[in-house]
Amino acid sequence: MVGYVQSRGRARTKSSSFVIMVQSGHAAHLSRYAMFLSSEPELKRVYQTREGPTRPTSPGSSSDSEEGELEEDDPEDVAARERYIVPSTGAVLTYGTAIGLINYLCSLIPHDAYTAPPTPKYSGDYASMLELPASLPLPIDKLVYCGPPRNSKREAKRAVAFLAVKALHKLDVFDDYLLPTTGSKGRSEYDADGRKLLDVSVIPEILHVDVRDPWTLGPRLRMHVVTIDGVDCAGLITGTQLPAFELISEGRHITVRCTDELVFDADEEWEKLRTLEEYTKAGTWFCVTGRPITLPMTCFLVPLTEHNCIDFEAVQRVVDEPHGTYDWTGVTEADYGHLMLMNSNQFGRALILRNVRYDLTARSVPPPGSRESTHATYEEYFVQRWTRKNREAYVPTDCPLIEVQSLPRHPSGLYRPVERLLDIDKYRKHTVPPASLVPMGACRRTHFSENVYTAFLFLPRICRRATDLYRARQARFELGLPPIVDDLLIESSTLPTTNAKWNNQRLETLGDSVLKLVATVHVMNKFPHRHEGQLSQLRQSSVSNRTLLARAKEIGLERFLTSEGQNVHIWRYTIPEQADVLLHMLHSFHSVQRAFPRRSLQDCMEATLGAAFLTGGVEMALRTGDALGMSVGGPIPWSVRYSRPPESLPIPPLFADLQAAMGYEFHRGQLLIEAVTHPSFATSASASYQRLEFLGDGECCDTLSEVCSDLIFRSRD
Repeated sequence: MVGYVQSRGRARTKSSSFVIMVQSGHAAHLSRYAMFLSSEPELKRVYQTREGPTRPTSPGSSSDSEEGELEEDDPEDVAARERYIVPSTGAVLTYGTAIGLINYLCSLIPHDAYTAPPTPKYSGDYASMLELPASLPLPIDKLVYCGPPRNSKREAKRAVAFLAVKALHKLDVFDDYLLPTTGSKGRSEYDADGRKLLDVSVIPEILHVDVRDPWTLGPRLRMHVVTIDGVDCAGLITGTQLPAFELISEGRHITVRCTDELVFDADEEWEKLRTLEEYTKAGTWFCVTGRPITLPMTCFLVPLTEHNCIDFEAVQRVVDEPHGTYDWTGVTEADYGHLMLMNSNQFGRALILRNVRYDLTARSVPPPGSRESTHATYEEYFVQRWTRKNREAYVPTDCPLIEVQSLPRHPSGLYRPVERLLDIDKYRKHTVPPASLVPMGACRRTHFSENVYTAFLFLPRICRRATDLYRARQARFELGLPPIVDDLLIESSTLPTTNAKWNNQRLETLGDSVLKLVATVHVMNKFPHRHEGQLSQLRQSSVSNRTLLARAKEIGLERFLTSEGQNVHIWRYTIPEQADVLLHMLHSFHSVQRAFPRRSLQDCMEATLGAAFLTGGVEMALRTGDALGMSVGGPIPWSVRYSRPPESLPIPPLFADLQAAMGYEFHRGQLLIEAVTHPSFATSASASYQRLEFLGDGECCDTLSEVCSDLIFRSRD
């Protein structure tokens, strides 16, 4: 019933039909409808004869038309209507949509609680004039539009709105879809440059990615010499030419350089590679992991001769006796501090010989105050210390005791780049573990030299550094990045899951601000006639996580991210378990599969931009952003792209004191006037501070500071 009554004044026209549905047998509703129906002629007569202004009717309409009914379109007006079609998109502007688009444009203009919402103003009767809000950053002659004469006021209003939307589209206030903005903040399908974004809804939360990796075999092997403190200690063999680099760790200076390609005789190649693999597995178990390696290796660490060739005799000794030998023949004092040992009661633990105590045996009495003095003999102490539930201690009593020192393992790839080292090793306390006594007969002397053991000790860090450098340089080459500092590029692609001493989080924070700055400058200059509300959405569509994720997937950024942890108790430089070993020997596979959250991509996009900014400032950030597909306006430097007019314009005398107080002389005085003009005071002759506020991303005072720092890179006619 209420709907019926309301429809008589607003929704019905002469040609419309209206259906009243009443519940069957509901007498009260039927009687009420009959009452309304019988009183309608009397109500119409009262409304038509009452004194006071009445709603005007358009020419040609019936003088007895119902109060509140919609005007009928005049046939001449309908015949004079136009259609405006944008060729690039096919978007169509009609008389019916023009008024709504003008209202939508004005609704996006920001305003505070003390300023009335900016609205378009229509005046005139059958030839309407439209005045747009002065807060729109338009030339004076583009704020007012005069429409053609029409036979009705409504049609005249539509006609002038149609003209205004056409003109504003040519000024790029409306885009090629005839919209002032595309989508809500961060949800647009296009960036600020109008480029289509990838649909990220199909990207899973956890990505399984083939990440670039240098560790492979293949038909061509490369020899890399590992030098520690100026001594060539070992050779590192893999199927990729690794970049030369240096590393400082534990106070030792390590360098790795590629020498030449490794070539074997065809008849001996397979056997020699198997021997090198067995040697590397034994050394990795003894010096690094303490766990056996069953999968095929993708790199070999081998001893070298004085001419930096593979010392196959030393390799064969280890392969024949991987756990060493009990034969102590030929051991002299010259071996003290250099000979590597392994106690059979502490299997796999590396020891170094310090001295041979011919004056002591396992049955000797420990001196008072010593660690073993709580037992009657050394033998009792050793038996108690080394006996396990499933193993009895082996303590020979017919041999002298030897002094040995435990050597640490470094089962971690953790290292510090040279730029971040800051001589930290100078302040680290290096403690030398005390020597201990063990029976000589319980110890094997291994066939690893001290130099090779040291190289194995640092092998996890060498491999990690080589991996990081390889991925960073592949990213620079494949993505077309500028020469960002290697360590910064490595940091930008290192995920927090690595538990390293650095990751991309700090650079991501910096890059987020850099991206916001360069995107702000770009959209402000590209769209000189769009107001702050439109610019904010354009910027948001360019810096949102959704946009960054889409661009990262388009360029394949995930191929260069580092997510592996630092601990290498389980050696990762091996061929995957399900892979074909022969295929890996014949072809080089420079990738490994890794899994990490998709959010890592957008963080690394911003972190890479931050790394570029630290390397080369805004200019390199622009080049990097352009290479990554971001909306930064291209790689051209701002000083070239946005050169200011050579002629300066002085400020009015009214603002002389303000300029003197800030201690800055403005090249263009009208910018200072614009920066202090509130939207409620704006006129067609001067804009408000809203666009400058967008650039400064703050209130009026922040805008002034941004203007004063000369970050306005634009020119006006």
